[in-house]
Amino acid sequence: LFVVAIMLCGIGVALLSLVTTAGISESREEAEQARAQVTARLHEQTAQLQDTIARRTAELREANTSLRAAADSNALLALVAQNTVNGVVITDATGRIEWCNAAFTRVTGYEFDEIKGRKPGHFLQGADTDPVPMAQLRAAERDGQPCNVEILNYTKRGTPFWQIIDLQPVRDQSGRLVHFIANQTDLGDYGSRGQIRTALLSLKLAEVAWIKARTAQWPVILLDEVMAELDLQRR
Repeated sequence: LFVVAIMLCGIGVALLSLVTTAGISESREEAEQARAQVTARLHEQTAQLQDTIARRTAELREANTSLRAAADSNALLALVAQNTVNGVVITDATGRIEWCNAAFTRVTGYEFDEIKGRKPGHFLQGADTDPVPMAQLRAAERDGQPCNVEILNYTKRGTPFWQIIDLQPVRDQSGRLVHFIANQTDLGDYGSRGQIRTALLSLKLAEVAWIKARTAQWPVILLDEVMAELDLQRR
C-alpha cells in the first residue's frame, strides 16, 4: 500500500506539472496576442498622426502663401489709395475713422491724428450743408448699405467745398460689417462731370480690388455700379 501511495503521488505531481505547463503556455500566447494588438494599434495611431501632421503642414503652407499674397496686394492698394487725387477714408463698422490718405488731408486741412476715431460728418459738415444727403449718409451707415451723394462740406479753416461722396460697406466672409470706405471727389478739381465720373470709376475699381483682397469676396453691389457706369460711358 505504501508503494501504491507513492506511485499515486507521483502521478498526481506529474499531472499537476502538465496542467501548470499548459496554463503557462496559454498565458504566454495571450500575452503575445495582447502585445501584437498593442503594437498594431501603435502603428495605426502613428500613421494617423503622421497624416494629420502632413495635412496641417500643407494647410499652414497654403495659409502663409495666401497671407503673403494678401500683404503684397494690400501694400499695392494702399499705395494707390495714398497717392490718388481723391480723398479716401476708411472707417470701422460704426463710421469712426481708422485711416485717411494724403489727398483727404490736403483738401480738408485735417491731419490724421486730429480725426482718428471721429466721424467725418462731425467735423466736415457745417451751417449750409444740405440735411438730405446728411440723412442719406447716416441711414447708409446705420443699415450697412452703399451710398452716393453730392454734399457741401467745410475745410478746417471753414472754407466750403462741394464733394461727391461714394460710401461702400465692407463685410467679412461671414457677412459681418467690418468697415466703410468713403471716396471723396472734390468737384472743384475737375472741369466736367464726365471727368468726375471717370475719376470715380477708377476709384471704384480700386475699391473692388481692395475689398476682394481683404475679404476674399467680390462686392456684388459695387461691381454692379461699375458695370452700370461702364455702360453709361459707352453710350
